[in-house]
Amino acid sequence: MKYAVIYQSKSGNTKRIAKEIYKVIESEKYIVDIDETDAVPEADVYFVGFGVHSSNCGMDIIDVLEQTENAKCALFATCGYVPTDNYKEKLEKNIEVWIPDETEYMGMFLCQGAVEREQKNIMINKMPSGEERLRQMFEVGDSHPDEDDLDNAARFAAMIQEKAAR
Repeated sequence: MKYAVIYQSKSGNTKRIAKEIYKVIESEKYIVDIDETDAVPEADVYFVGFGVHSSNCGMDIIDVLEQTENAKCALFATCGYVPTDNYKEKLEKNIEVWIPDETEYMGMFLCQGAVEREQKNIMINKMPSGEERLRQMFEVGDSHPDEDDLDNAARFAAMIQEKAAR
């Protein structure tokens, strides 16, 4: 079975998770940073990763998802917000519309990540009444993804491999 780990990482958070997932895969595998190439290798299982912006993925990721037709696909993402189950469900609903009907969606790994200074300012400007809460969240996020996040990403990748093998 062939695996492809395809990601986009503006801050480096998602790249760390991508590398961890790639390490765990015990089969033929590829890793692709779509900011370096837009060539999507053929695979049986795709791990597609991105940083969350406005509760969605970017157009480059949508282009990748459209190329997963007739394969299996698992998502991984990093976000500036604390990744609650409700937030994850909302995010999955927003992104599932971009996954082809012929693709078997296998689940999502989501963890908090550090937010770049420019993005922090944008978020605060959008929600000035929540500035204190946002600053607290950014402070916590500055240490993420941490070792627990990387371990959880590795477990997620192992679980997806088991599921794909069935």
